[in-house]
Amino acid sequence: MMDIDEMNAGRELDALVAERVMGWARSGGNDHTSPAHKVRTIIEDGERWEEAYLDYDSKGPHDRLTDPEGHDIYLCGCREREGLLPYYSTDIETAWEVAAEMGRRGLWLTLQSDWHFGQFNAVLRRGKDYVAQSDMVDTAPLAICLAALRAVSP
Repeated sequence: MMDIDEMNAGRELDALVAERVMGWARSGGNDHTSPAHKVRTIIEDGERWEEAYLDYDSKGPHDRLTDPEGHDIYLCGCREREGLLPYYSTDIETAWEVAAEMGRRGLWLTLQSDWHFGQFNAVLRRGKDYVAQSDMVDTAPLAICLAALRAVSP
């Protein structure tokens, strides 16, 4: 099991937030040791299209997340489309999406800052009851993501 306290902002944390907090589904499969005809959906600059290709990669099974609308985002190195997985842990605009999801779950977010040390922490409560919080970290998006992951972790 991954230790949330040891995670840094970045794509691995973004994928974990997408899966555990935002409701994306993780799946593997399609061991691509031999070429196969495949079709993938590309979304770029707000436009969608289908692209057919031959998959010659031999890295092992695909690892992907599927967003709530059914779009696949591949995380294996052969086909990762960085622009499709939101930057939850490094971009404040997408971190607010995480905060909004926690709100839909009945949790209130308090974001606190220590201006002297330039650090932030996020606290999630249900009414007056404490649910989870992040440690003091360097950015607000990271604090929001860590608190949300703690709130949804068993």
